[in-house]
Amino acid sequence: MGFLEKIGLSRKKKEMVPLLGEKMKKEQEAYSLKRNPYLRAFIFICFILISVFSLPRTSVRSTFNYTVGQPWRAEDLTAPYTFALKKTTEEIATEEEAIEEQLSPIFVVDEGVSIAIQTRLDSLYRSLQPILESYNDWQTSKDDNSTTILDDSLRFSREYEQSNIGITDFALNTLLISYHDVKSNSLPDNLFSGIRVKQELESVIDEMLNQGIINVNKANINADQITVLNPSLSTEQPINIARVRDLRGANEYAQFQLNRILPEDLARLGIELYNKVIAPNYKISEERRQERLNEAIANISETKGAMAQGQVIIRRGDIVNEETANILASLDEARSLNASELERWLRFGGGVILVIVISLVFFMYLYLYRRKISSHNGLFFLVFLTLSLISIATAIIVTLDVAHPYIIPVAIAPIILTIIFDSRVGIIASVTLASLIGLVHGYNFEFTITTIAACSMGVFSVRDVKDRSQFFFTTPGIVFLTYVITMGAFSLARMDGWQVVIDNLMYIAINSVFILFTYPIILLFEKLFGVTTDFTLLELGDTNQPLLKDLMNKAPGTFHHSLQVANLSEAAASAIGANSLLGRVGALYHDIGKMIKPDYFVENQSGGVNEHDKLKPQMSAMVIKAHVSEGVKMAEEHGLPKTLIHFIETHHGTSIIRYFFEKAKEDENLKEMLDEEQFKYEGPLPSTKETGILLLADGIEAASRAMKNPTYTKLENLVNRMVDDRVTEGQLSHCPLTFRDLQVIKETFLNILVGVYHSRIEYPEDQKRDKEEAEKAQTKKDEQETNLSENQESQEEESQQT
Repeated sequence: MGFLEKIGLSRKKKEMVPLLGEKMKKEQEAYSLKRNPYLRAFIFICFILISVFSLPRTSVRSTFNYTVGQPWRAEDLTAPYTFALKKTTEEIATEEEAIEEQLSPIFVVDEGVSIAIQTRLDSLYRSLQPILESYNDWQTSKDDNSTTILDDSLRFSREYEQSNIGITDFALNTLLISYHDVKSNSLPDNLFSGIRVKQELESVIDEMLNQGIINVNKANINADQITVLNPSLSTEQPINIARVRDLRGANEYAQFQLNRILPEDLARLGIELYNKVIAPNYKISEERRQERLNEAIANISETKGAMAQGQVIIRRGDIVNEETANILASLDEARSLNASELERWLRFGGGVILVIVISLVFFMYLYLYRRKISSHNGLFFLVFLTLSLISIATAIIVTLDVAHPYIIPVAIAPIILTIIFDSRVGIIASVTLASLIGLVHGYNFEFTITTIAACSMGVFSVRDVKDRSQFFFTTPGIVFLTYVITMGAFSLARMDGWQVVIDNLMYIAINSVFILFTYPIILLFEKLFGVTTDFTLLELGDTNQPLLKDLMNKAPGTFHHSLQVANLSEAAASAIGANSLLGRVGALYHDIGKMIKPDYFVENQSGGVNEHDKLKPQMSAMVIKAHVSEGVKMAEEHGLPKTLIHFIETHHGTSIIRYFFEKAKEDENLKEMLDEEQFKYEGPLPSTKETGILLLADGIEAASRAMKNPTYTKLENLVNRMVDDRVTEGQLSHCPLTFRDLQVIKETFLNILVGVYHSRIEYPEDQKRDKEEAEKAQTKKDEQETNLSENQESQEEESQQT
């Protein structure tokens, strides 16, 4: 007796008739790739290692259990040692705001601005020179009454039009007149008003650049001082904001100085030239200020005093306020920082043991109640690969600290396992993953319960998938609402309001959207592991599939028969809790092999012509049996899943083709060499509830269709007899159908057949009523005959007396 049997956890043993060579077969499979137990152990250990990798290995927390605003329920707590008090998040945020307000704007001196201004001013004067000279030549020709006056006039006009100086006509005329006066009177060049204006303008600009011109409006600066950095001199100095000018202030100052120094016409000229060349030389640097701000924030002390050893932190029954909660958090942080290496490893070891225990509970569930998964390495790997995807995502988030734990799409794994296997595996996977991830995130009880609730509701929503819209819209919505409601309930219980839910709303929404990636993952798993999900079955169940359309066109009678069998199988599977969708789709394809020779099957025959009249019984049996192998071949060619191919192989089991076998027995020439095996289907026997239901539904539908004048009693007897015969023959010996399942299947078949032949059936109630009415009519008739005979006798007596 093994250890699990001793403690009562061994799986239930099934009583089955041993098959020939079964022992040898088990020995061969024990070390095959599909059944090797060492490979399953390796997969399970890898999953545990992935989960262990997610555990924090550096923090050692005290894990106080308290709620702000509620009484302290533990014993009086004193400081075990002196530790620093941490500042709260609000206090640090207040200090950061104060630093940001106190930090003055930073401006960087641009030494190239003065050179650029001078360059622009010189370029402007060089552009004016051709106009000035052509104007002087024109005026000189005009004064001398020269013959070139027209040419000089045209040249001036051409130079003026080609120039793009951008000054007003007043300013240009001032320069032209002054230049001509200097040239015509042979005066020194420094008497040209343009030279004078340029010199004074350069002096004013140099003065302002030395004091500083900033590139932002002073009204937008809230500080009294600014910091000026000069990279060329490697200097930094604070300057009062009143000492520098913005562009508007510089413009006003330039106008004042030029109007004070120059005549009005020359001052106007100078202001126009100023506006063409001026630029600020103190440029604000947000990057440098942000660097200073970050540096100052980084230097903020995170502590604000200390708690001495032995000092009382809180007494039993005291209300936990924000200040006390901060002290407890500080103690928790100090405990983590001061923990020894031994304590860290002990804490990590405890987490490892919990991971192993949680994982082992899930493994034991598979071993005891889902032996099909635990004994098949491919399915076993699929299950733990699905769980590992979520564990890896958790490890990445914990290691890199890149996101909130609620963003982890835990529901993906349970939903995938529910669609591929069943809802029970999905629910246990939900509990397992929620417990593991809650363990990783600081033993977060709220996260664990919320995740279990959301994942469980997601599992329930895909338990019976009818179409894709149910998966793409309903399931994410249900998971999202469950998260919100459960988190809201926790917030209300702690008197926190809805702020916690609002803060996590974005993470929950992203989590729910990630569920949409379940569909492509399932398609990938179908290809890799050869499993068949409801999504594939929904596609294959469409009667517009090429194979079903061919069946409808080539063998319409068989197609109609398949539809009726599909209805029977679906209803029976649903009634006993089997996979109704799988039962229906398997029934639709079970007779596709009849397309090869449709006329040899009675449902496709018309006009009284029977092809079997031309054949011997053995040959007819071979034709009938061939539709199974032909159907398997066609299914493989069209890429149908192995699950559906199993329906085709097993829908007759190893039953005998009774009609042709009895017909062969009637032939005296064939009687002596008659072999029953020639009339048996090759099997194999059905091994699932769905294939067992199909075997029963196929025969019962065909027999009921051939019944003449069906009645309720006849249909009831037919269903009971055919089901009992299949059980007696051993056709269902490999099926997990219980006695109760068979009774439910009988009732379901009978109800559907009664509905199909409703107009032709006499019900027991109708028969009883008709019998009673007939008896009443007969009684009335007898009474009338008795009265008549009595009247006749009385008349005869009267006549005799007369």
